[in-house]
Formats: sequence, structure tokens, C-alpha cells
Amino acid sequence: LFHDLRFKRAVHYLKRSDKFPIDPKITSQAIFWQAEAYARMRKWKAAEEHYKLFLDAPAAIGSREFGLAHYGLAYVQFENDQYEPAINWFRKFVDYEKQDSLRVNDGLLRIADSYYLQKENKLAIQYYDKAIKYNKFDTDYAIFQIAVCYGLDGQNASKIETMKAMLDNYPETDFAADAKYEIAETYFFTDNPQLAIVFFDKVIKEHPNSHYVRKAKLNKGLLFYNQSEDEAAMPLFEDVAENYPATEEAKEALMKIQKVYIERGDVPGFEAYVAEKNFPDITTGALDTSYYEAAEFMFTRGNLEGAMAEFKTYLDKFPHGFFALNAHFYRSEAALELKLYNEAIVGYDHILEFKKNAFTERSLMAASSIYFFQEKYQDALLRFTMLEEVAEEAENLMKAREGLMRCNYLLNNFEEAHKYAMKLKRSDKVPERTLQEASLISAKCAMAQGNLRMAEERFKMTLLEANNEIGAEALYNLANIHYLNDSLEKAQSLIFEMVNLFPNYAEWITRSFLLLADAYVKQGEEFQAKLTLQNLIDNYDGELQAEAKQKLAELEAAEPELEERKDGEDWEVQFEQEGKVRDDIFEVDEDEEYEEYEPNLEEE
Repeated sequence: LFHDLRFKRAVHYLKRSDKFPIDPKITSQAIFWQAEAYARMRKWKAAEEHYKLFLDAPAAIGSREFGLAHYGLAYVQFENDQYEPAINWFRKFVDYEKQDSLRVNDGLLRIADSYYLQKENKLAIQYYDKAIKYNKFDTDYAIFQIAVCYGLDGQNASKIETMKAMLDNYPETDFAADAKYEIAETYFFTDNPQLAIVFFDKVIKEHPNSHYVRKAKLNKGLLFYNQSEDEAAMPLFEDVAENYPATEEAKEALMKIQKVYIERGDVPGFEAYVAEKNFPDITTGALDTSYYEAAEFMFTRGNLEGAMAEFKTYLDKFPHGFFALNAHFYRSEAALELKLYNEAIVGYDHILEFKKNAFTERSLMAASSIYFFQEKYQDALLRFTMLEEVAEEAENLMKAREGLMRCNYLLNNFEEAHKYAMKLKRSDKVPERTLQEASLISAKCAMAQGNLRMAEERFKMTLLEANNEIGAEALYNLANIHYLNDSLEKAQSLIFEMVNLFPNYAEWITRSFLLLADAYVKQGEEFQAKLTLQNLIDNYDGELQAEAKQKLAELEAAEPELEERKDGEDWEVQFEQEGKVRDDIFEVDEDEEYEEYEPNLEEE
């Protein structure tokens, strides 16, 4: 259950195991995995309690989980902005752990981050440097952060030198736009306008989808304005004001445009410009702000229905107001929380009509998830594609590719689905389950295209990677391939393995035995087929029961005079419990909660 991301159910069964404290070691492990499940659900208080309870258990000392509990407890503190205790627990983990080099590397980075967030820059640099020497991953991030720390300590030359070294050594780094903007801004504030413009231009031209572009354009305009080059500054100010609404940069750009018109003695020209572009009247700014803040107050207090009404009032009064995009976004967020998905989509899609802004990535994430949940895969595909193009956050990029893989597969675009599966498998920091799903979908694409040999190899690889529901589906498909190739004994062997390897996945066991019935029919063993189907009907009441009934009816219609065999010995050898598939295999928990997809959308 834990590996299938069903954390609530995992906790439920782990708590049940607490009632039978036969083995102290197993009892302590149950406590540890409860802590892990709570942490995955971001229930930090419960996670902290269980990690500490585990660490206090004598049976925990020396176990593999003992070090991991320090690591988990450190993250609980880190996620709750408790940086001093986080440092303490991460350091204990780093000192204790001798084998898990990836987590040690991560621990060093989080210690450095904690010092950085506490403005202890020298200690932060020390631990970023340790992570660089460890050199397992995120070395570019550590170098970038060292440069930022230099800047905060007033060492601007060292900051620029370190940023440039990072760009030279890691030209494909995710922090390229950040570094170029930081260099440009440092030159800007140290009165070196020519070099500042060079690096602002690098941001604008080389990273057109970055959120730094609007900042670079504004600052470049300010440099020209400060040098009395209004003709060069105005197009940049106008670009920012017109194309990046609802941002602080747009407001500042509009104020600079106003100032230029005033200095020219052309106030009517500014009024005409504002009217032409539907900009909010600067003189009504206080009223605009008051209406927006009233709606925002309700939203932050959790009065979602009231917030939706107030945001609508604001948008009715100020359709092009300073906070129009904010209002559209947060109204959609409220609608999403209230499961009013169609209303939420309207606001998210409205935001996507503008150039990239502060809400673009989050709107794309939400809209694509809603469309996917509603099985509008073409609409979801479009927005996942947009998200891949503009994503700056590594997690958002991963989610975009995951969505593109799923949508393309469901739309029968198998080449594209396989392409994105491979992109995910070549990416860093992709969750293990997502990698398993990528392997599975890659295999299913090969099967859908008729390349059974390739599909078989990929399903075998998936089976090696996954011991969860994904593995069960892979094993079913391997059995199906052998069935299609008329290797019926091999197919049967794999089907019986399903019960041993994946006893908790009723759907795939049921599908496997439906396939087994088909295999028996191919072998001319209609009696075994009928008995298999009858056992499914008797023991399984899920959606596949109807398919079992249909297959049984077809068999009985085709063989009305079939004489039933008296000797059921073969059946008893193949199945447990007096010729029946184990009853518990087909238990379906109606309260099962699945947490694989985010956001957690539900039917209206």
C-alpha cells in the first residue's frame, strides 16, 4: 500500500499491527513506516511523533531505518521552517549514515540551506562546499548558492566570478537564467550599466520563458531612463506594462511611462495611452486595492464561497484592474477547493491568454490536472505541452512530461508517449513510482504497436523495477503476450505467479484469470474455463464480474451438451481452497483512498 502511494490505508494497517507486538523489531518498523506515511501526507506533527517514538525504541538501534528516521525528522523540521533543529537532525544523519550517499549529499545541501535561510552565510558556504566535494548531484545549485551568499556579504566581485564559473562549467544548468540575471543586477547596482545591459540581454534572448525576462526588460529600461535615453527606455516600459499585467514590474513600468509623459509636458498623451490599452486609472488605485483586499481577506480566512463572490465583484468593477489576474487566479483556486471544476477552468484559462506571469505555471498545472481528471485528454495535452515549454520549476517540468506521457498514451499517440516516458527515465529526481510507470507505458506502447518482442523485454524490465500495482499490470501483460503467441503453458504459469507475487491486487488477478479461461478454451479445456469463470463470479464483485458472466454465457451457449468432467483433481492442484481462488484475493475495500494524482480532484 505504501509503495502504491495509498498512505492512509498503509497507516491503517500499520496501526493494526501495533495490536500484536510479538516481535519488537517488527513493531518498531511499523512505527517508522507510519512516520514515513505521515510525512508523505505532510502531516508533520504526527510524523514527528512517530519518528521520535521509533528512535526511542531499543529495537530500532542499528537498523537500516535508524538513520532514515534522523533524515525524516530533519525534513519535518525543515518543512516547518524550524531550521536550527533541522540542522541538528541533518548533521546527526550525515554523521551516522555511511552507505546512502545520495541522502548524505541531500543532507549537506539542506544544512547549507538552513544556514542560508538563517542568514548565516559563512556557515552556509561551508556546507555548500562540502556538498560540492561530495559531488553526487545538484553541484550547480550549490555553486549558485555560494555566489548568492557572497553577494549578501557584499563580496560582489566574488559573486560575479562564481556565477560565471558555474555557467562555464554547467552550461545546461537549470539556474542559467537565475545566474545571468543575478550578474546583470549586480552590475546594475554597482554602477556598471554597459555590462548590466549585456547580461540583461542574455536573459531576454536566451531565456524567453523565464520570469526574469520582465525584470530584465524593466531594469534595462531604467538604465536607459537614468541616462536620459527616453526613446530607448519607452519601448521597454511599454512592453512590460502591456505584456506582463498584474505584476509589480508592470505597475512600475506604467509609473515610469507616466513620468516620461509628464516630463514631456504631455499629460493628455498619457491619458490617451492608458485609455487605448485599457489600463486601470492610476487615480482609482486606492479603490481598486480596497475591493481586491476585501476578497483576498475572505480567501485567506477560508471563506471560499464569500471569496468567489467578492472576487467576482472586483472583476465586474475593475475588469482591467491592477489585481485582475490575481482575482481570476484566486477565484479559480477557491472554485477548485470547492470542486467547482468548470468554474475553476474559466479563470485558469483566462490567465493563459496573457504572456507568462506569476500565475502561469500554477494555472497550467491546475488546468491540465482538471482536464485530465475529466478525461478531456486533448485539452489536458495542450496545457501539459504549454507547461513543458514554460516550466522553470523542475517539479513542474517533471509533472508536465508525466502528463504528456499519460495523455499521449490514452490518445493512442504511442510514439509520443514512449518519447516522454524516455524523457522521464533520463531525468534527475523523478519519483520511483513515476519511473516505474514510464517503464510500463513504454512497454504498453510497444505492445499497442504490435511489437510483442520489444514489449516483452520492457514488461520484464518493469517487473524488475516494481513490486506494486504497476508490477502486477506488467506481469499480466507478459502473460497476455505469451497467450497471443500461443505459448499457453507459459501464460498459465505466469498467471499462477500473479497470486503469489501480487496477492493484494484483485483487479489484475481477476484479469489474469479471465485470460486463463481464454487459454483453457484455446486448449479445448472448456470445463476448466467454465470453472475458472464461475469461481470469479462467486468470489469477485467488481466491474470485471460482468465480463466473467458474459464469457461464461458464451461458453455455455456454444457447448450446450458439454459433459462436465467428474475428476476435478487438476483444478485442485492449480487453485487453493477446494478448487476456488482464495476469497481474500478478491476483497475490494470500498473505502480505499488513492493518492497518486495531484491535485486530489473529486467528482462534483
